[in-house]
Amino acid sequence: MRAGESRGVFTLRNLDIVAEMEPVYEYVHDLIESLTHVYENHEHYEGAQLALYELFENAVKYSASNPPEKIRFSFRVNHLQSCIMIRNKCVSIENISALTRAIDEINMSPEGDTLYQARMRELFENPYQDRVRLGLLRIVVEAGFRLRYLKSKKFIEVIAIKKNQLRGGE
Repeated sequence: MRAGESRGVFTLRNLDIVAEMEPVYEYVHDLIESLTHVYENHEHYEGAQLALYELFENAVKYSASNPPEKIRFSFRVNHLQSCIMIRNKCVSIENISALTRAIDEINMSPEGDTLYQARMRELFENPYQDRVRLGLLRIVVEAGFRLRYLKSKKFIEVIAIKKNQLRGGE
């Protein structure tokens, strides 16, 4: 394929990254930059970028910080699916419970768009809230990922999965 040509096909390269890192926002930018070499379709890259950023941001916000606990990160892409996993130790069981309740609510809703629109209305009516609580909805509605989680007493692992769509249902 020559420069400027488009086959109209979603293509990607296999990628498997597993890492542990300090809960620092700046690290996510390096991870996002690595995605540019995986996705040839910009729309799919943007969805993965958004999901990665939102999950990492949640992990940083809710990580145990004294002493700082490392965040375990996994990003796997192949022709079948994109899977982002973030695992961190939370400050409290209440944080884990709030996060799992939010994911359960999103997953039980027949229309994620409805929850998303309702939350946007709330923010429009009252923009000065302590927490926006929009990130998980963005992952599902804007980026097209499904959310799952695994939890223990101190740790939460949030998994975002998206099937990769190939031409002709290949």
